[in-house]
Amino acid sequence: MAKPAPKVAAQGSGLLGPFTLTADSIAEHIEPLSIGAYALGRLRDGKFFVRKVGRDDRDLAGALTAQIGAHDAFKFRSYVSTRKAFEKECQLFHSFIPSGTAAHPVRPPGTRFVCPVTDCELSGEGWASAPERLT
Repeated sequence: MAKPAPKVAAQGSGLLGPFTLTADSIAEHIEPLSIGAYALGRLRDGKFFVRKVGRDDRDLAGALTAQIGAHDAFKFRSYVSTRKAFEKECQLFHSFIPSGTAAHPVRPPGTRFVCPVTDCELSGEGWASAPERLT
């Protein structure tokens, strides 16, 4: 089965960017040891095509640095809480269904956060009360 074509990231995604995925660009735009969510992809004709989404609960800059060479560009948003970063990652996953992200985002260890997307099977209390499902 062929992978779906990447979707163009809308301007209203709530993320900053796109920026070229380089060490200098990451250092310029992201505070060290910050929490955040991101989208990785490519730029073509001024449009950002999402290939992968993710988050990091401790070091967003480090997570993006590890992706240099695998993707051309990134968009991101920093957060003060892991809950907000997880919720944004879920929203991005459901919005773009990126070919480079194989499965629904995993909630941070030790939490009972649920997916904020209401029609997602992982958005209900059943998932919140079963921390072993996706921790």
